Amino acid sequence: MTKQRQVIAEEARNLFAPLIGEYVWFVRCGESRILRMEFGKPHLVVQGPINGSTSVDKPVNPALSRRVVVPTGQWSLFIDDGLWSVEAFDLKCSRFDPDQSEVDLCLSRLSGQKLITADVSQDIYSLNMKFDISGFLYVQFKPGSQESSQWILFSEDGWNMSYNSDGTIDIEQYDR
Repeated sequence: MTKQRQVIAEEARNLFAPLIGEYVWFVRCGESRILRMEFGKPHLVVQGPINGSTSVDKPVNPALSRRVVVPTGQWSLFIDDGLWSVEAFDLKCSRFDPDQSEVDLCLSRLSGQKLITADVSQDIYSLNMKFDISGFLYVQFKPGSQESSQWILFSEDGWNMSYNSDGTIDIEQYDR
């Protein structure tokens, strides 16, 4: 069963409070320029194998039949459709940078830093994070987005917080 409710920015900032002082790691930019960041104590999530159906394409079946092991933190932040940019030491990168190797280098310099502030603002539709050595993450609302969420913060405790394209912030709690 899922419970969902909307919150205001102040409550959203409070939900980021446990991340303050935690290291960020496994900072990656994946498919569709989705930014992923892990915080807190790592553990492994094991998925699969899944028995493929005969109606599934042949190349998909071998992928489904494998086991996938993914390192995951106590909290996982995914920036789905927000306009993100990162500064780390002397490098800057953003969602729209064409050179993936430069993006990867910039993001690698953010890994290992401690989060010192996280600010969620509904009036200017933003998420800003500052890290202890020389790191910043800025996420702005993407106008006209058709995606349901700009970013989502998952907790290993069974809840997630999403900042939606309509400017609302939702909390979902899952029964375990």
